[in-house]
Amino acid sequence: MKRNHDPAEELRNVPRAGFTIRDYAVAWRYFFHNVRVQDRILLHHSFGRKRKAKLKVRAFMRVRRLRPVRLALPFLYPVGHLNAWRLFEYSKAILYLGALRGETALEIGASSGSFGPWLARNGAVTVCVDLDENEIRSAAAGMTSAPRMNFAGSLHYVVADARALPFKPDAFSRVASISALEHVPENLDAALAEIHRVTAAGGVCVVSLPFRAAGAPPRRLPYYTRFFTDADLAVNVTNPLRMELTGLYKFGGKLTRSFYARPFFSLLPVKDFFIGVVLHIIEQRRGCEEANTVVLRFRKNG
Repeated sequence: MKRNHDPAEELRNVPRAGFTIRDYAVAWRYFFHNVRVQDRILLHHSFGRKRKAKLKVRAFMRVRRLRPVRLALPFLYPVGHLNAWRLFEYSKAILYLGALRGETALEIGASSGSFGPWLARNGAVTVCVDLDENEIRSAAAGMTSAPRMNFAGSLHYVVADARALPFKPDAFSRVASISALEHVPENLDAALAEIHRVTAAGGVCVVSLPFRAAGAPPRRLPYYTRFFTDADLAVNVTNPLRMELTGLYKFGGKLTRSFYARPFFSLLPVKDFFIGVVLHIIEQRRGCEEANTVVLRFRKNG
């Protein structure tokens, strides 16, 4: 009798990473890096039609020039901070990408975030892609006016659709998409085919996605439109991407999920790091069977 094929079976044999002291060290460095980047981008952000948000940030930036406030940063910051969940997602993605100096890197779904600038700061020739022209314009303006960021590489911004990337084949040795592909409304296969096309032979690709265990009830969280089970990852991500899956990390649970996007002392983002450390240690020991996020590392064989 022929056994039914389980599409998630191949994921169970992939090496699974844990969270180490090195991860926490990277997370701490990234926390301060994020504050520096957002500090510059916010000054150039148009905020679209959100006039109140723009006035609020402009007023805060004026107050921030006072010496006591400057000394309080990054312990006092209005927006653009990382919560207890996302901070550790970025740190694992950074370690999965490996050495960056001299590499060519692509971030898909960059928005006006700080991950692309991190890649450039650590030596990669980096291109950030997003479909939102307003976000890309704000990020580009903020970063080009930031000579003190000391980029060891270079940073470029491009408005483009992930399903039709305007780059030559094998153009990048490092490709990352951090919590972005779940927002592709349709034809995800086309975006994955494009990632395969632009990744060079021997290159590394890191993808993070919202996750839920098979049989778990549907989740409703801000900003997330889709969650992937193990079977979804196998059928809709790893198979169409056509790369070797070399690493998998699941993290988060009920504790971090309860803190996600809460307006809890929003002017004190440093609390997110310390809350994150405690919650992650607890949830790592519990096994994270109800993980919030999965980070995948792929390698494109020649």
